[in-house]
Amino acid sequence: MKRFLKGRTERNQGKGKPAAAYLFLFICLIWWLIWLASWLAAAGFSQFRPGPLYWEIKLNLILKGSYLFSDKERSVEGTFRGHFLWQGLLEPDEPDIILYHWQTETLSWEISEKEKREGKETYAPCSLKPPRFKVNAFLREGEVFWLDLLLEKETSTLSPSEFEPQLILPASYLRDLVVNGLRYNDYLRAGSNKISIPVKEMTRPEYRQSFSWKWSYPPSYPRLNLNELGEEHEVKIDLHLKAHFKKKP
Repeated sequence: MKRFLKGRTERNQGKGKPAAAYLFLFICLIWWLIWLASWLAAAGFSQFRPGPLYWEIKLNLILKGSYLFSDKERSVEGTFRGHFLWQGLLEPDEPDIILYHWQTETLSWEISEKEKREGKETYAPCSLKPPRFKVNAFLREGEVFWLDLLLEKETSTLSPSEFEPQLILPASYLRDLVVNGLRYNDYLRAGSNKISIPVKEMTRPEYRQSFSWKWSYPPSYPRLNLNELGEEHEVKIDLHLKAHFKKKP
């Protein structure tokens, strides 16, 4: 009788091992399916969705800054501020993207100077034309698209200011702006002028991002035979990208 019970117990234990193994595999499968479902939800099923036909892109640039210069007879302080809008379209050209300019608007532009001479102050508006907001390129490097943009000065032969033609206006990192031997990218005091969009974000219906930085003259910059010379500015750019997909029949 004891031998019979012992043999039966051993057979029951042998049957339990495969069942436990199957249960473990089943639990692992359930967890894997849960992880896969959450990953697909986070990705928005982008890999199963056709890419955009084109994108609208808007760039809002807000600028404010100041400058000063002085010699033996006087000192001049100037301020400037502006708001600019650039709009365009992007068209896929795998693996790159083609950039089209649609329109540019100068929403506001102000520049004025204050001169001190022999203890007296005088204020004078300046005639420097609004700079042009230009986006020159939308280039892919690895998994990132970079924007090449800048504010480009308009030449003004009627300006009474001696400093206006020397103003250095904002440019993105990709532009690698150099003025009179000075590389703009080397003298940011805060923030970043690296305007970019990750490739993975291009599949979203909409993408928004803001960029900001502060820039100022380095102390070693040539002073143009002046006792004192300086300029600084702050920039904020709001980027809005809107994708347009093929409409379902």
